[in-house]
Amino acid sequence: MPPQINFSKEIVLNEAFELVRQEGFQAMTARRIAQRLNCSTQPIYSAFASMKELEDAVLEKATNHIVQYLLQEEQTPYPFLNIGLRYLQFAREEKELFKLLYLSGKGELIPQEVEPFIAKFTQRMKQETYLQGLEEVRFTRMFMSMWIFTHGLIMLSFTQTDEDAAATAAFAKQQLLHMGRTVIEWEFLDQQRRVDSRLNDCGVPNLEEQAPQIS
Repeated sequence: MPPQINFSKEIVLNEAFELVRQEGFQAMTARRIAQRLNCSTQPIYSAFASMKELEDAVLEKATNHIVQYLLQEEQTPYPFLNIGLRYLQFAREEKELFKLLYLSGKGELIPQEVEPFIAKFTQRMKQETYLQGLEEVRFTRMFMSMWIFTHGLIMLSFTQTDEDAAATAAFAKQQLLHMGRTVIEWEFLDQQRRVDSRLNDCGVPNLEEQAPQIS
């Protein structure tokens, strides 16, 4: 009787992850993973109690993968632009993982694991001189706005062919710059409106409104 073959959880998980990465989540079956490992399905179920457990592990690994991807070196001097560009590149280079994370209904739009990237973005934005004086909470809101906007851009361009990639990238960069500026301007305006409202509530006079008109 031939010896029983066993694989560690890590080996089975890595093989399942690469299968999903190359062929999509729908291709992930115990039989397909076993074929790639050149074994029966028994070692798969020895490493993981069920396919559901393995699927959850693959989803977690995919989430960690996008976090590490986003944390790579910045491409431009503008932090708000880097958010979108990295996210767009991930969607182009890792189409099947993007589908798993954002189109399958199994992942979250902004998973908890992305928090390290949000923290890095927040710290980077605070260093920008043009953002001095902006309240802490607004940096996180800017991240959320840019992430959701970029997600929309990706969904609009996801079905385009590789031949359209260059034009799409140029268009996306232009739109991200415009949106980033708009978001920043809005946060400053909203913050000033709230300050003015508090001053008015406290009865602090607006000297500009009371200044005599010069004819």
